[in-house]
Amino acid sequence: MKRSSYAEISVKFPQKCPFCPNQSRRMFDEIGLFQHAIAVSRCNPNVLVVNSHIALLNDLRAVMNKNLQTQNAFQSRSNSKSDSVERKNQTPHSQGTHNIMGEPSTGIKHLRQSNQSNEVKVVWPWMGILMNVDHKELFGCGNNVNAKENDLNANCIDKFWNLDLKSHFSHLNPRSIHPLWNRGLLILDFGGDLLGLLDAENFAKTFIQRGKGKANFNAVEGPARKEEMFGWIADEDDYKLCNDVGEFLRKRGTLRVLPHPSHSWSEQHDHIFRLLQTRIQEKNGKLIELLNQVFDLERRVWHAENERVLAESNTLLKELKNKQVLHTIYENAEKIMKKSKDDLLEEKDKLNSLQTELNDLKKKSSILEEKGVQDSSDDTIIQQLIDAVEEKEGLQHMVEKLIYKEREANDRIQNALKVSVEVLKIKGNHESIGLKQVGALNDKPWLMACQILFKDHEDGWQVRCKELMSRWENELRDPSWYPFKVMKIDDGKHEEVIDAQDKRLCELRTEYGSAVYMTVVDALYELREFNPSGRYPIQIPWNYEQGRAAQLDEIISYLAANDNLGKKRKSSSEV
Repeated sequence: MKRSSYAEISVKFPQKCPFCPNQSRRMFDEIGLFQHAIAVSRCNPNVLVVNSHIALLNDLRAVMNKNLQTQNAFQSRSNSKSDSVERKNQTPHSQGTHNIMGEPSTGIKHLRQSNQSNEVKVVWPWMGILMNVDHKELFGCGNNVNAKENDLNANCIDKFWNLDLKSHFSHLNPRSIHPLWNRGLLILDFGGDLLGLLDAENFAKTFIQRGKGKANFNAVEGPARKEEMFGWIADEDDYKLCNDVGEFLRKRGTLRVLPHPSHSWSEQHDHIFRLLQTRIQEKNGKLIELLNQVFDLERRVWHAENERVLAESNTLLKELKNKQVLHTIYENAEKIMKKSKDDLLEEKDKLNSLQTELNDLKKKSSILEEKGVQDSSDDTIIQQLIDAVEEKEGLQHMVEKLIYKEREANDRIQNALKVSVEVLKIKGNHESIGLKQVGALNDKPWLMACQILFKDHEDGWQVRCKELMSRWENELRDPSWYPFKVMKIDDGKHEEVIDAQDKRLCELRTEYGSAVYMTVVDALYELREFNPSGRYPIQIPWNYEQGRAAQLDEIISYLAANDNLGKKRKSSSEV
């Protein structure tokens, strides 16, 4: 981590944080800037801001250590002289007061030097005692205070922080404030770290400079002892008091020897270093674990993607093979059909010409027999007649072969249609080319009619609708019911049409309406055209755009176009 080069600059306090935005920058003293750097480095989510404040924290520690070393060297040279001067100028009472808190750089050291044989013990976490606090304004929200529990409701605490005490001691950063209103005092908790100790020392120094320390409180008698505000660091004497203050201190803290600054800084550094080292190791372990999980997940995704691509490739390969087989069958069947039709037409023409010639010969033979005329040409005519009969028999045999080939080609076409049905189950749709169940009833008109006619039926109109449709599906499959009649149309042709006077159809139209009647009529026409022998619904390829059965060439064209569209979509998605 790069240093902030803050230690190379001449530091003067109060000072602003060099890494915070202008709108949030305020003046800090040395300890305040140190606390600000610690708070930002712990709580800010921005990595760059955290790193910059950690670098600032390192530089401030270097500056503080340098100052401590300079002060220790100066102290070793002037130790004897300062001790003699203090013994002459201070009374025992005032000397004790100054030993509790002197100047920021020498007060605590004097306390330690003068008590080398008898170490000073203070309450830890570091506590400050504030006497004679005017709490009348704090009880605007009520006067129900339990002296035993030492609790205040939240509204009183909010008002307390709005008083002048907050502005007086906000720079000392007390972690919490505990009021003991039955004794008119506050206990300030500064925490248990080195920064809290520095805040507690500054707190005590402030009151010593005003002449309101613990020694002054013990020396004052009369009304001033209860009216003026005094403050000091809670020590062993306060800890051993047999009252609410002593009970609170014993409950919240313990006694500790006042630490030496250099030792405290070293311990603090070692503790922070070990803590950070442990956290780094934990985070590195978690990072390695997360990386392993990421690698494992990537491997699984890669295998899944390969399996998906392989499955798609196999599906496309099967579809391509089916299309190739279908196309080959169609081409072969078409060629055979075309050749068979041409040969059949040619043979029919020959057969017709021979039949005409044979008829002419028969007429001539009958005429000659009637006249009784015999000439040399009779044998020739008879021979021609025999040849014509033989040629006719040969042509009939050839026609039978062509009919067999036509049936064989038709079987191949039917097989191709069966394959196309299987392909259209996957690729078909109801917009262009797809499958249709011919001979089945359209349920939409039935549902609409039954919803109106049987809305109050005890079993429900849906059940009644299913019963009626099942009944009429059985009627359609009944071979004895054939509601068609033959009518003569234009050009003398005849055609089968639905008999509108059929009794069953008339009852159906009367009871359920024309829409339901037309579903039965359409089903009858479809069954007569596509499955007259079985009289049951079947699936066939259907051209929905033109409303008729789809031809084989239309199916192949649709599948080829659909395959090209799928390839274009796949290539565009890959891009």
